[in-house]
Amino acid sequence: QFINHFNSSKCLSKEELYIKLGLNNDEKYFLYSSGMSHHMPYEPYVVERIADIIYSIDKNIKLVVRTYAKDKASVFEELKKKRKDIIIPNVDWEPNYQTPLASDQEFFIALMKNCIAGINVASTISLELCMLNKPAINVGYNPPNKDIYPYNYTRFYSFDHYKPIVDSGAVQVAMNEDEMKLLLEESILNP
Repeated sequence: QFINHFNSSKCLSKEELYIKLGLNNDEKYFLYSSGMSHHMPYEPYVVERIADIIYSIDKNIKLVVRTYAKDKASVFEELKKKRKDIIIPNVDWEPNYQTPLASDQEFFIALMKNCIAGINVASTISLELCMLNKPAINVGYNPPNKDIYPYNYTRFYSFDHYKPIVDSGAVQVAMNEDEMKLLLEESILNP
């Protein structure tokens, strides 16, 4: 899967990507990669608040949301209708085999290669961002003002498969929205 990250023929050009996203060639964006909806309740709410943080920093920077390829993208449908300023493209998907199509892989790699930084909740996509020398910012806080018990976004950072990534310093974990704003600002200034 990762060898394609370094093969330009397996990646859309920036021009092709921007046409698909409806962006002008000089626009910039952050990439938010969603998780499995049953593990991350209220994630669209978190995304909307992150979009607002981004726009408070620079109203010209966009937020593109990559919905989890094997999840129900419908969890983001309400946000997609409500917030036209947040770009939520469809995932090219093969329903019979429950896998993204090759065209989606080319699109997703281009999304990562051209973003300012990637944002997610303890996703292994953080490793892909690192491979592409992009900042990886993790959401280390629960959705503000929402009761998500028994779930807890912070618990992912202590899991055996992800804790070494955090401990290594390869990712930055925002423990609240103020820290998220600081990390977003830093990634704009020092990508």
